[in-house]
Amino acid sequence: MVDERTWDEIVIPGIIGGVVAGLAATVPACVASAIAGQGLFRPLELIAAAVLPANTPLHALWPIVTGLALNLLTAAALGILYNAIVPRGEPYPWAALVALTFAISVWLLVTWLLLPWLDEPLYRTYPPPLTLLYFLVYGAVLPLTIAVRRTVTEDIAHRPPREIEA
Repeated sequence: MVDERTWDEIVIPGIIGGVVAGLAATVPACVASAIAGQGLFRPLELIAAAVLPANTPLHALWPIVTGLALNLLTAAALGILYNAIVPRGEPYPWAALVALTFAISVWLLVTWLLLPWLDEPLYRTYPPPLTLLYFLVYGAVLPLTIAVRRTVTEDIAHRPPREIEA
């Protein structure tokens, strides 16, 4: 079976799924950081450290906004890539297995190749097993979000038009 999706059937659900999954992984990271006494927004500040100058004060609004934007843009891009890989109509267990494998693969790439070079403060602050947990949350939520979004969209598209009462 050939997957004949248009770009918007790949990109839009990928963005929505990626952002929702990214938020689902970010919220527990921020809560855990707050519980550990590092501050609620410490993960976002450390993400921002990858692009902000070294003298930027981390306990300000700008690093938090920058970190959140970088995190959600990355999550959206990965959501698009995942949605392009998994054909429409795949059973959820298969899509979930692919998503978890995808999340682990991205975690390996990010943790062992990108972070040591791109964002050393983040790499030094959070141990790899902890970041793996957040990537697994992303991988678990991503296919669920895309499946729900596809179902809602298809239901709306196949719904008969309402009669207008005069």
